[in-house]
Amino acid sequence: MQNFHNPITGRVNKVNPIAFATDLIVPKDSFFTVDIPSSKMVGLIGDQSTETDNGWAVNMLNFLFPWQAQNLSSTFYGTWSTFASWPEFMVMGDTPGNIVQKLTVFNGM
Repeated sequence: MQNFHNPITGRVNKVNPIAFATDLIVPKDSFFTVDIPSSKMVGLIGDQSTETDNGWAVNMLNFLFPWQAQNLSSTFYGTWSTFASWPEFMVMGDTPGNIVQKLTVFNGM
């Protein structure tokens, strides 16, 4: 993406290359598991938050794994939701609000 057509402000903003980390470090105390006996599944639920000079973000993870899963090559399902302050490329200034993103994942190996 090179330009962002902001539907809120009506402006077209240039987007600089966005860099992001592929590793997410989450303290183990931020997660817990829930057995779901009727489905022979286990739920992994957790959250993580970050704050930078440019804003804040809260990530919430919810995943389901079969009881017998030994690694992530097994079937799993889940969602990753993020609530965050406006990204820089939106150039929102003092406009109140935030961004909500949701990613649904599935590995049906």
